[in-house]
This record gives sequence, C-alpha cells and structure tokens, in this order.
Amino acid sequence: HQYLLYLSEAPNAMVGLGGGVNNRYYTRFADAMAAASAGDTVRLFADYKATANDYERFIITKNIVFDGNGNTIYGNATSYFLRLDSTAEVRNLTVRNDGQGAAMQVNAGATATIKNSTIRCTNTTPYGAVIVNGKMILEGGSSIIAEGTTTDGTKSVAIRMHTAGAEVVINDGATITTVGNTFKANAASSSKITINGGTITTDRWLYEANKTGYTLIINGGTFNAANASSGLIRTYNTKLPDIYLNGGTFNLPKI
Repeated sequence: HQYLLYLSEAPNAMVGLGGGVNNRYYTRFADAMAAASAGDTVRLFADYKATANDYERFIITKNIVFDGNGNTIYGNATSYFLRLDSTAEVRNLTVRNDGQGAAMQVNAGATATIKNSTIRCTNTTPYGAVIVNGKMILEGGSSIIAEGTTTDGTKSVAIRMHTAGAEVVINDGATITTVGNTFKANAASSSKITINGGTITTDRWLYEANKTGYTLIINGGTFNAANASSGLIRTYNTKLPDIYLNGGTFNLPKI
C-alpha cells in the first residue's frame, strides 16, 4: 500500500524533511533517495535547515527529478547542501548557503539540469556558489546569486569550473548575479562554457581563466558589468582559452 505521511505526523517535523517518492513520505532525503528508482520524482514538502553532515545534505545518486515544490534548503556551512553524483533534474527549489561554502556541487559524470530554481550564497564563497566537475544546464527561470562582500574577484564566484571536462550551458531566461567573477576556470585541462541567452550581472569579470585549454562560447544574452575598471572578460597572456563571441549585448559603465 502506498501512503502519504504528512510533515505534522513526522517525529522530527521541526528538523526533518519531506522526501516523497511515489506518494510515500520520508523524513530524510537519503532514505527517499534509497527508495527511489530512475525516473521517479522526489518531492520536498517543507523548508529544510541543512548541515554539512552527509546524512543531512541532499545527495542525488540516481537519475531522478528532484522537485522542491517551492521550498528552500538552507543553512550555514563551509560546504555544499546539494550534490549531484548522477544525471538528474532539479526544479522549483531554492538552495541557500549563509556560510562560506558552495550551495551546490555537480560531480564528474553527472549532468544537472536546473529549472525554475535559485542557487544562492549570501557570504563570501572561496570556491563559488556552484562547483562544477560534471555538466550543468541552467534553464530559464533559474538563477545563481553570489552576494558576499569581497575585495578579491577569486572569491564569491558564481560558478567554478573545478576539474577537467567540466561544462556549463546557460539558456534563455536564466540569470546570474555576482559580486565576484561569474565563471572561474581553474582546472588544468579543458572545460567548456556555452551561453545561449539569459542575463549576467557582475561586479568583477564575466570570465577569468588561469589555466589553458578552456572554451567560452557566447551565442546570446545580456552582460552587465558594474565595475568599469574590471572589464568583462579577462585572460592571462600565457593561459589563453578559445573564446567565440557570436552574439550578446555587453554593457559597461563609462570610466
């Protein structure tokens, strides 16, 4: 028999989470993930305050849809709260880290498709709001926000391309807002960023590469720089990426 156990009936309702799979309720996401099969939808039934403990984080290990139902995962930690080890779709979710860690991490071999969701860091993030080792697709209605104060563009980065083979695709309707660099490419081998549309606003650089072998493709979108002295795209003379500017609108204030 399938049944739905409402949050008010859960023994740890104030600190637990609702991970529903096929109309059954689980108080911990790890248990919901264990019960899920590929193709299932796992639903969150309430806001959840997470910690850096693996059993209290959201680690996706199967090709499922994770539907946040408009709820928020939040907390204060030096590490992520949502991690994808498998290809999966995340939708209708907010992930907010008020500590100095990333909000989300996509590991090698996984493809994360983000729809109608917000990934946000409110503090200075040494790595980035999102750490990408695999592939991330940011769809319309989704946003990444890195808003911690910083005097160094390498901190409070929106997306960090962390290892070889990392890939990011930004599509129409997506937004990225950051006080640091938008993309930080720091692995030793190739990665790829494709921007098809959306709006990116940065106080620093749109793109900074300090390793060779990266590809940046801009097909469209609007790019706003708040700091005229920083410009938008920065590369190093001995570590040049391949950059293709096929479209887009670039706005910089007058110096």
